[in-house]
Amino acid sequence: MASIYEQIHSAIQPNGTLPKDFSVQKRPDDPQALRFAEGAQDGIAFYHFGGGGDKELLEKLERVTRLAAEGADYEMAESQLSACFGEREAMLGCIDGLQEWIVDHREELDASRLFGFANAVLLHSASLGAVKYALSVLELLAASQGQWRQTVRTLALSDELTLYCVWIAKHWENSGEELFHMAQKVKGWGRVHAVRELEPTTQEMETWLLDEGWDNNVLSAYTALACAQKGNLRQRLEKETLSRERLTAAGWLIQGLLDEGPCHNISMMGDQQELLLAYLAQVERAEPSLEDLKTVREIANAAAEDELNLPQVRGRAEELFASESSRRAVEQALERGEGFFLAAALGLEWQEKLLQALERDFAKNYGALNLLLNPEQEPWVDRTLAICEKNLPRALAVGPKDWSFAPSEELRYNWLSYTVQFLQPFPGRGLGLVLTALEAPVINNRNMALNVLDSWREAGWSLPEEAVQALERLKAGEINPKLRERLEKDWS
Repeated sequence: MASIYEQIHSAIQPNGTLPKDFSVQKRPDDPQALRFAEGAQDGIAFYHFGGGGDKELLEKLERVTRLAAEGADYEMAESQLSACFGEREAMLGCIDGLQEWIVDHREELDASRLFGFANAVLLHSASLGAVKYALSVLELLAASQGQWRQTVRTLALSDELTLYCVWIAKHWENSGEELFHMAQKVKGWGRVHAVRELEPTTQEMETWLLDEGWDNNVLSAYTALACAQKGNLRQRLEKETLSRERLTAAGWLIQGLLDEGPCHNISMMGDQQELLLAYLAQVERAEPSLEDLKTVREIANAAAEDELNLPQVRGRAEELFASESSRRAVEQALERGEGFFLAAALGLEWQEKLLQALERDFAKNYGALNLLLNPEQEPWVDRTLAICEKNLPRALAVGPKDWSFAPSEELRYNWLSYTVQFLQPFPGRGLGLVLTALEAPVINNRNMALNVLDSWREAGWSLPEEAVQALERLKAGEINPKLRERLEKDWS
């Protein structure tokens, strides 16, 4: 089996990055098994759980480290190292403990042998946990020169390993340049980690942080604060007249700053008001785009909340959002089949345009169904349901399976779950969609259907015979234990 390094090296594209679908993780035998995105398990643990290493694993790693430092045969030591890790390697939580142990025992451990072993693991091991172990050891020896640094740069191209490589590179004499190049060549969790550690030393780095450093495949909120502060976003907004491209980028960055769900962002800034007012001034001078107006609306909403409480910003944003130029931009977007949420917020007539868009391309526009499947839009509900039923036919009801998510070749099950959740306020309407979801192979579809039927019964609606029969069939054939438990009641 090819080593982790060989897998990465052979997959490098001409632009120096890895393909979007590249993975160093072992693919599960079951295609429905839960699988983390590259770097996600470590990223989530790093940002949301912290500390708490596995003591048993740490003891095993200490034993392997001693063996390697004593000059044990590589094949034997690497085999023992790889055997330390199970299906879910937990190296991240053991790094501090392992490094402290090595430092405490430095008089007993041959650093040269340990360095040689770790370097060999980087190049030759097919165990992801073993490679992370080797990178963690080499962090202690980061000042060492040699070809091994290029190995680290190559491994850093994988979002699964960038974090460990970043911790090494930040100790190098040219750490700014190294981290900058690492951040540019990854787009997922690797970029999140590299941007967090990057301290820009050139204007090029600051510009990149504002133009695209915040742009990652995880969530821009994880990088927004670092990019805004290290890239001097406020200075750019106050001193430049931004191009359309850079104004859009600034808006996306501010949307990330306003998102404090995963981590603290704009609440950590002392110049919140000045920053947001400077952005609004940029939009006022430009011809606003839909993305600009989305940001303006988010600013108005956030400024009204107690956590931010910026009345001047709120007033300025609301005035800009309701301006003639904003209304004109949204009206033009409606003609293109876009901007429905903004149109609803502005009180424009959008319903017919959305129905037409759903007729043309349901897959592109189904995310706006919550606007129409709303008791306040009663005159439009039945027409909306007819479009949904045409695009989500009963042929999808192939019977229960233990699918956690829809397969890539049949994404209509995702559309079905999204649609059915909005039917609770409409007892009996859209029953065909509910029964399709009830007999669909995806677990979430069936759960959503049961939620709707429960809600309808609580509202006093009596289930028709076809619904009762469908529930009885599901009760007899359901294979998911939690759903079987939900079904154990009288539905008649």
